[in-house]
Amino acid sequence: SNILNLFNLTLNFNINQPPDSSPLRYLPTNLVILSLYRPNIKDSNILVESLIKLKKLEQLSLYCVECLSDDSLIKIIKNIGIQLCLLNLGGYMAIPNRITDDSIRQIAKHC
Repeated sequence: SNILNLFNLTLNFNINQPPDSSPLRYLPTNLVILSLYRPNIKDSNILVESLIKLKKLEQLSLYCVECLSDDSLIKIIKNIGIQLCLLNLGGYMAIPNRITDDSIRQIAKHC
């Protein structure tokens, strides 16, 4: 299947889906670049579980990911931070106090 050969994927979606059918669960594990723009993900565990499976990921961009918190970002960074060359976080002005200095310290430690 062609999707298994993807190395770069940008997802921009804002649709309501049942929690177990998140498209993130089916990401090709050989992705090198992933950008998520406003995904409608309510359960941060889906985000964390999906991203830590991406052992070749080098560039991660997360924009306006409402479920992203210090806890979920720290879990992601501890698992795949060492392999990331680029981590881009944006659009968090609407999500006050979810990303704090704790996350920044973990990024500095693991990336």
